[in-house]
Amino acid sequence: PLGKADGAGSATTARKELLAKFKEPTLTDAEQQEVLERYSSIDAAREVPRTLLESALLYFDFNSALLENTRYVTVIDFSQHSSKRRLYLVDMESGALERHVVAHGSGSDPDDEGIPSQFSNLNDSHQSSLGFYLTCETYSGKWGLSLKLDGLSETNSEARSRAIVMHGASYVVDGKAKQGRSWGCPAIPMPEKVAVIAKLKAGSLMYAERSAE
Repeated sequence: PLGKADGAGSATTARKELLAKFKEPTLTDAEQQEVLERYSSIDAAREVPRTLLESALLYFDFNSALLENTRYVTVIDFSQHSSKRRLYLVDMESGALERHVVAHGSGSDPDDEGIPSQFSNLNDSHQSSLGFYLTCETYSGKWGLSLKLDGLSETNSEARSRAIVMHGASYVVDGKAKQGRSWGCPAIPMPEKVAVIAKLKAGSLMYAERSAE
């Protein structure tokens, strides 16, 4: 039988093998259009910035066989001020949408202006990272229930080693003129964390980017 260390090593290897299978979509314009038409019922009110939603949907569709949780897709638009509900939680079955406020890293917004302008994949940068993420296991940390994330892009590949996770935080409160800053984690309001993490955990897709819209 496997010892504890052997079991952990096997789990780490399996996780790395899974992450390596995710790929950026390689589709013609016509194929992209065909995919997007299949998801025309998603966000019918067009609240999510189109460029970000379309990128997320194309990546989701291209890698859906690798996703354990295909019910939800999350899009974060870091071009928006932190006072805005810039985290979009999309229900892929009903097309419905939830919006939440979310923090960015202090290193991404050194002057604390409310909009991140710098992004990094480096440890101790305290910056947010852009790109696609896979949600993983939950655990109890400094802020209670938290959700581990694995980076799927070159721009966020060190998310796990940097301990970039989704967690609730007392400095993130819906309605504030400006949210507090994290050390790079997409922190959400404490009262919302249990419900949000319950939906997103165990292998759903998350996409953090900036929109030009």
